Amino acid sequence: MNSSPSFDDIFAVMAAASVGNLTARVAVSDSPQLEDTTTLLAMSLNILLEDLALGRAAAQRELVERKRIADHLRILAEAAHEFSGATYDYDHLLDVIARRLGDGVGDLCGIRAPATWS
Repeated sequence: MNSSPSFDDIFAVMAAASVGNLTARVAVSDSPQLEDTTTLLAMSLNILLEDLALGRAAAQRELVERKRIADHLRILAEAAHEFSGATYDYDHLLDVIARRLGDGVGDLCGIRAPATWS
């Protein structure tokens, strides 16, 4: 591409970005004419869109991590509530602990109580 981008090219990319398409870019020559206003505007728009896309990806990763942490806290709160209700009945408490461990690590979980608990 040897010619400078047009304002129509720039506006088309801006329109795409306005509806969430952050992958659209204005085509710019491999050896751009840096004294051309539309070329500079196109390059600036491309840089801005790249930065927005990176920011969106980082925000999505953060949301996933926050959901994971919230899920862990919910499980911990539920387990603490269940444990507090079973503290006076060791057999029931062991059942609750085994079930909770089974939920967390898989069904092949068991608890072996020392002989002094029996």
